[in-house]
Amino acid sequence: MLFNVNDLKGFELRASDGEIGKTIDFLFDDEQWAIRYMDARAGNWLTGQRVLISPISLGSPDWEAEQLPVHLTREQIRNCPSPATDQPVSRRFEQRFFSYYGYGYYWMGDQIWGAGMYPAELENVANELGAEEDKGDEHLRSVDEVVGYNVIAGGEKTGEVDGFLVEDGTWKIRYIVVDTGRWLSHHRVVIPSHWITDISWADHRVDVGVSGEQLETAPVYPDEGPVTRDYEEKYFSHFGRAPYWPKQ
Repeated sequence: MLFNVNDLKGFELRASDGEIGKTIDFLFDDEQWAIRYMDARAGNWLTGQRVLISPISLGSPDWEAEQLPVHLTREQIRNCPSPATDQPVSRRFEQRFFSYYGYGYYWMGDQIWGAGMYPAELENVANELGAEEDKGDEHLRSVDEVVGYNVIAGGEKTGEVDGFLVEDGTWKIRYIVVDTGRWLSHHRVVIPSHWITDISWADHRVDVGVSGEQLETAPVYPDEGPVTRDYEEKYFSHFGRAPYWPKQ
C-alpha cells in the first residue's frame, strides 16, 4: 500500500502510556529515498519540545482515528537525545539517538534499512563504534522544505513537488507527486523517486529522467482513492521501464 506522507501531518502520536504530541514534518534521505524520522511537537507534558521518532518505533497508522502508535513510553522519549530546533540533524546526533534506543544504524548496509528492507529489522542490533561526525547529514532533508521545488523534465519546468507517496511498512518513498498547474493538462502526475537524476538544494529544483511529453500521455494519477498495483503496472508499461518490485 502507498500513502501520501502529507496525509499523516497533524496525526496524534500515541505512546504506550499516553499522548506524545502531533506530527508536523518528516525527514528523508535522498540516497535511499526513505523516511528516516517523524518530526513532532510534544504536548504540554514536555513543554512543546521538538521530538524525532524513527519508523523503527512506529506502528501502522489508524486513518479513521488519525492516530499513529509509537512503541515507546513517554519516559523513554523524555530522556532521549534532543535535536537542536534550528540546526540540521548531524550524524553525531543520529549515533547518540540510535544507541540510546538500541537500534542498528540504517546507514550501515546497502538496503533501505541497513542490511534489510524493513525498519523493525534494526531493533536490538549492536552497532560498531566509530568516530562521531559533527556535520549535519547533507542527505537528510525535510519534506516541507522540498514541497514547492520546481520539477524539470526534459530541460523544461513541468510543475512543482506536491507530495511524496510512501510504501507502507518500508517507509520507502516510491514516487514524488507533482502539481503540474498550467504546464500539463493533468492536474497532478507521479514520478518514481529512482527516476530523479538530480536535486539542487540551492536552486530549489528537482530534475527527472523523463520528458514532459511522456508525462503528458502517462496514465492519469488518481486524485482520490489509493494508488493500485494495476495503475502502477500501466504506468511503467507506458514508459517501457521495469517496475521497482521483483517479477513473479
